[in-house]
Amino acid sequence: MPRLDLNMSERDGDGFLTSTVESRVIDLEDVDDSNGNELLEWDMIANAVNYWRLANSITGADVVFSAQGDDANVDMLFRPKGTGIVTLENTDAGASGSFLSLFHNSASPAAADIVAHVDFDGNDSAAALQTYGRIEGVIRDTTAASTDGDLLFYVARANAITLQMTLDSDLNGVILGDAAGAARLRSNGPTNLTIDTQSGTASPVITLTAAAGGGITV
Repeated sequence: MPRLDLNMSERDGDGFLTSTVESRVIDLEDVDDSNGNELLEWDMIANAVNYWRLANSITGADVVFSAQGDDANVDMLFRPKGTGIVTLENTDAGASGSFLSLFHNSASPAAADIVAHVDFDGNDSAAALQTYGRIEGVIRDTTAASTDGDLLFYVARANAITLQMTLDSDLNGVILGDAAGAARLRSNGPTNLTIDTQSGTASPVITLTAAAGGGITV
């Protein structure tokens, strides 16, 4: 089990050592609060090489909770119990609300880099992990003061994660599909589908354009 190493000594008012330094090792399985209830528990893994690190900070800097160890790449797993959820809470009284930043701290960012992605995973009928949905943030232009980025949405189709929609910064609009098959935009059920410019005082138009050799069916 984990161990706590203690070095203890006594010094006088002038700082001089008055007793021999004693070293003790205490085996830790859990930490209890003042009422004897469990506060924190450790699980020992045989031949472990990776571990957590908690670092404090100076004024204005982040407190860091990081994975460390011998492996070059170490994943981090947060596991609620039962139907429990993971909550990130912001108690600021302002209007900005909670903020989640996925930061790709790259020394050489480039166009087409994926800066972050979120996978929606679950098991299949054979109890194998599968990705059923994904959202990706992608760099289009890294030029300082004029950066551009796209947001891509994927779903699993025929056992492959497939691009369904792109919020495209160059187009300043939405692209449907992955260029490998037909794309559809439809209402669900017996309801109307409305495409409305809603652009204010100008006189906007809605343009339907087909590629060369293509057509538009209404």
